Amino acid sequence: SLAPATAGAASAVRDAMADAVYSEYGTRTLPFALNVPVVAAAALAVVVVAALIHLCRRANALSETTLPNGMRVFQYQKVETDFLYKEIFTDDTYTRNGIAVAPGATVFDVGANIGMFTLHMHALTRGDVRCWSFEPMPAIYRCLAANA
Repeated sequence: SLAPATAGAASAVRDAMADAVYSEYGTRTLPFALNVPVVAAAALAVVVVAALIHLCRRANALSETTLPNGMRVFQYQKVETDFLYKEIFTDDTYTRNGIAVAPGATVFDVGANIGMFTLHMHALTRGDVRCWSFEPMPAIYRCLAANA
């Protein structure tokens, strides 16, 4: 049952709101009435996100796949890899509007996911590019690091 978890999350949401009010106004008294359905919905969202994080951690294994262009990459989720491949390699979404990367260029790939854009830049420049790729999510970063 989610009821105990939701109640605990509702308390956490209420406490977080009180903390925010305290940091802003110096009092823990909320200057508004709490809308119980909104707090309950927020609490349920906290529980759902926690459950999703738990499931993701359990299924945190990398898998290796071969892309349609023959590149081998590590992936976290096949559906996401397929989407990124189509968006970056097939549809050329990131470079089709006049963005060109010359050999010898430096590219920053911020929010790099598993590194598909970085791999695309290496393919376009025949490896003559310096890419700095950043990914904040630890599980996804593991794929990025494996694909470096």
